[in-house]
Amino acid sequence: MDATVGLLFVILSAGFALVVILLFRRKPKKVEESADAIYAEGLNLLLANDKDEAHKKFREAVSKDSHNVDAYLKIGDILREQGRAELAINVHKYLTVRTGLTAKQRQAVLHGLARDYQAAHEHENALRVLEKVISMDRNALWAQEMKVEIHENQEEWAMAFRAYKELPQRNG
Repeated sequence: MDATVGLLFVILSAGFALVVILLFRRKPKKVEESADAIYAEGLNLLLANDKDEAHKKFREAVSKDSHNVDAYLKIGDILREQGRAELAINVHKYLTVRTGLTAKQRQAVLHGLARDYQAAHEHENALRVLEKVISMDRNALWAQEMKVEIHENQEEWAMAFRAYKELPQRNG
């Protein structure tokens, strides 16, 4: 009987030691935020009008997922709104050479680039981008309206009138 108690004691002690070792060996995993969650945080900060923090979140999101075109677009837009149009131009120009963009994404990139050029008072470059958009999509109303606006701001009335006449006819 003493041998049975001794054997039982050894087995229980070994089991307890194994459990203790397994508990202490298992390190808690760090919960790493996904790029999508960080991007969503950036959008929430943008809605809260905290552009500096939103900019940081979008940069963090693209560092984790460089395929997040929308985050790059937001970064460029924030830079333009902060008066740093030259940096915004660089961001949006970088996106123009990307392959694999959908037609909608490409148009959004060109829209941002045209707005950047307009903010930087580089009207000729903005008009070139707008012409490219219009050649891709004749129904891109925003591009045609922006073209009219640029010509009006430059007081190029004949060009503004010609651009206005090219606007697609809409009901109402």
